[in-house]
Amino acid sequence: VTVSEDSALRGVRLTSEAIVWSETQLLAVYGTVSALVTALAAAVIIVTLFTGCSLRLAFFVLIVLSSIIALVISALVALGWSIGVVEAIALTTLVGLAVDFSLHIAQAYAVAEPESYIDVGAEKDNVSARRVARAQLSTRSIAPAIVSAAMSTVLALVPMLWCHLRLCWIFSLITMGALLLSVLASLHFLVPMLMCFGPSKLDSHLLKALFGSLPRAFLTLSLIGGCVVFVAWAELRERAFDTLAL
Repeated sequence: VTVSEDSALRGVRLTSEAIVWSETQLLAVYGTVSALVTALAAAVIIVTLFTGCSLRLAFFVLIVLSSIIALVISALVALGWSIGVVEAIALTTLVGLAVDFSLHIAQAYAVAEPESYIDVGAEKDNVSARRVARAQLSTRSIAPAIVSAAMSTVLALVPMLWCHLRLCWIFSLITMGALLLSVLASLHFLVPMLMCFGPSKLDSHLLKALFGSLPRAFLTLSLIGGCVVFVAWAELRERAFDTLAL
């Protein structure tokens, strides 16, 4: 609102709790984009590490995650929902939920041994046959666990739909939809991509060096966790200083 210099409203200060809540909503919505980009970048790094530095597998997982996020946001827009604080929080945590199943599929694909599955003969050196064998082995080994984990989580979220708090039932609804989309995208989108374009041969030496034994796996996970905690602590410390400066 533009106020002229000779207006009686100049010098008037407006205070209200609604202004604070409005500022919180604006910060949450505007920060959703940066949070999603940061979460996607972290997911790609983790997938790359756990698949033996396979950038192709990480790229496939990134495509799946981006598709899931786009579908969820499109569904919210189609339903006429506005992106508020609750939706922003749910979308931020969506990446962590969605990457879980795709990571399991990609990691199982990376450690699969198609030589034990393909018949000895000409097909053993066939690139397409090795891709299909890896995808089938990974799906057979991890698909039942993925479906069971998703269904158990969805069933646990169902009672929250009857909660009177808007925060609870919206968060549970978005999470349930994201989980179901993650399962469908992992099994019916990621697996076909791996069959058609996945790497036929993967170097397992790095995976064995990082996770070949319990001490190595513990050390690797400790280093990853330490890096995450350091980055998070640096961000929280910077925001705390900014708050104190105000």
